[in-house]
Amino acid sequence: MGKQFYREEANRLLGNPQHYKLLDSDPTQEITQNVKRVIQKIVSNGSIDRKLGQNLLENDPKPGRFYFLPKIHKEGNPGRPIISGNGQRLKKFPNSWISSSNLCFGPTVLCAGHYGFHPENWGNKKSSLISLLVTLDVSSLYTNIPNEEGISACTKAFKPKRGKTPTKKELAELMQLILTNNNLVFGNKHYLQIHGTAMGTKMAPSFANIFMGNLEKEFYLDKT
Repeated sequence: MGKQFYREEANRLLGNPQHYKLLDSDPTQEITQNVKRVIQKIVSNGSIDRKLGQNLLENDPKPGRFYFLPKIHKEGNPGRPIISGNGQRLKKFPNSWISSSNLCFGPTVLCAGHYGFHPENWGNKKSSLISLLVTLDVSSLYTNIPNEEGISACTKAFKPKRGKTPTKKELAELMQLILTNNNLVFGNKHYLQIHGTAMGTKMAPSFANIFMGNLEKEFYLDKT
């Protein structure tokens, strides 16, 4: 892959106005202040202790670095967008906290959906002639998850543990910060992701897994 192809594909991805917005300047410092404000409020509410709040803040915040991996199994080798969040205060704090809280989501993640598709649950049942076994794939899942629906699925699945844990309202506020302040840079141009979450965000795997599990559950219940 040549440099010119790489640049053209990256610009094609970032040129999607439904997912990315070109910015005039780097908003990292402004975002940093918003993150500080929210974490200070959560600390003052007693949901997390001050030491944890301080440890979750990045000393040298930076915008996320945009890159992509080519999908070599598809025609034209389109790119899969990824953002490296090393040093980005917003991605460092809320994402790492939510990621560490996956224990609160664990049972939901492990048991999310997949109704009837586990071979160990089939027993000796025989499929009728009208039965179909199918598999589905979501196109660009991370960037296509509606923010509010994803947050709603996560807050429903969230079961606070004993001790200091943010409330569901505070958790939703943290996730909203992540999803609406995901700034990145490519070729000296700054962008803001305005829809979905980014691959490379620490919260993204659990966020996507819980969203899809909830979607599958609602679909299954609607059909039974």
